[in-house]
Amino acid sequence: MPPTPGKVMLATHVSLAYIDGGPRSSDVLVLLPGLGDSWRSYELVLPHLPSTFRTIAVSQRGHGDSDKPEKSYTVSDFAADLNALLDALAIRRAVIAGHSSASIVARRFALDHPEKIAGLVLEGSFVKLGDGAAQFGARALTRMDFDLGVWHTDP
Repeated sequence: MPPTPGKVMLATHVSLAYIDGGPRSSDVLVLLPGLGDSWRSYELVLPHLPSTFRTIAVSQRGHGDSDKPEKSYTVSDFAADLNALLDALAIRRAVIAGHSSASIVARRFALDHPEKIAGLVLEGSFVKLGDGAAQFGARALTRMDFDLGVWHTDP
């Protein structure tokens, strides 16, 4: 089934834009783009994913055509939106793929709702936050150690 754009009002009182493609009876892959991106950041990737998957790419709150509330942008808020999205789309379990900052959302969701996790993909993720690791806007990121997946920052 070709991807179709949609927008859904969630139980968290936020409306999220997304694109949904693939067979409705198959395994589900949910793609969460990083900070500042919308589901459109996956447009070039979607045609290359297996057609056997139902693939949903989401614009999280504050991004793309999704609602932009004045407050409530914590990791827990984003994870609650993801849970509400799965409920609204009647999806019991999914592979959740989080890119960059959305990997933190994916991890929070997995901790809060392990029964809904069929798999977890953390792309460009951080081992830890705080004390010099992945402080958004606080320091310049200089290089990534790909063997360890650890961000190294300027002192």
